[in-house]
Amino acid sequence: MAKATNNLIGFEEELNKAIDNYNAKFGDGAYFKIEPLVDPLRPDGPTSLQAIKTLNNAVMSGKPLPNSKAPKDIFY
Repeated sequence: MAKATNNLIGFEEELNKAIDNYNAKFGDGAYFKIEPLVDPLRPDGPTSLQAIKTLNNAVMSGKPLPNSKAPKDIFY
């Protein structure tokens, strides 16, 4: 179990780095405007790894990920 926990911590550090790079490239808070890439309540290795790759590819290509749209039937 400790090994799995250590792996998730490694993914978390890499994911945070990828998020920081994404925000630096596309503007502060840009990550929070896209569809969620990982479930913060149930993180897992494969999903985190895919999110890291997706964010890094967006930064390298210079093309931001599509922004999420708020549902029309919710009033803010």
